[in-house]
Amino acid sequence: MTKILITGASGFIGTSLYKKLSCDNEFDVHVISRNEIFFPRLSSHVIQNYSNVDELISVIKKIHPEIIIHAGADMNATTIENSFTKNLWKASLPLLKKFIFLSSIYVYKPSENLIDEKSEVEPWSVYGEAKRNDEIFLENESIG
Repeated sequence: MTKILITGASGFIGTSLYKKLSCDNEFDVHVISRNEIFFPRLSSHVIQNYSNVDELISVIKKIHPEIIIHAGADMNATTIENSFTKNLWKASLPLLKKFIFLSSIYVYKPSENLIDEKSEVEPWSVYGEAKRNDEIFLENESIG
């Protein structure tokens, strides 16, 4: 059974992923969420203070996921230096097979045309800025 950890599991995409993957007997699904109310009966649910790196490392070691699907965003992170994505990446790097980052359409300039990876990047909300900062960090980490 493959262990999967989902962040942002209380959001739209994270909730859908959790519902789909937790019904599949091939996966042992865990979540990190700040919102316990979304998963009141989930025994593997962990309430996580995203800024506490030591607690995050402890949780990652306890769960020991093979795959992290990172759908979450820390809207309180003003720079990449205090980013949940950076902390999660650093905490999970030695233990992980796959780190899947889900960004957002909010990183692209609004347009009436089809938006794809080649569209102009221009975050238009705090959420979009947080996701874009995370994209840049992960792009640099995967190259280096």
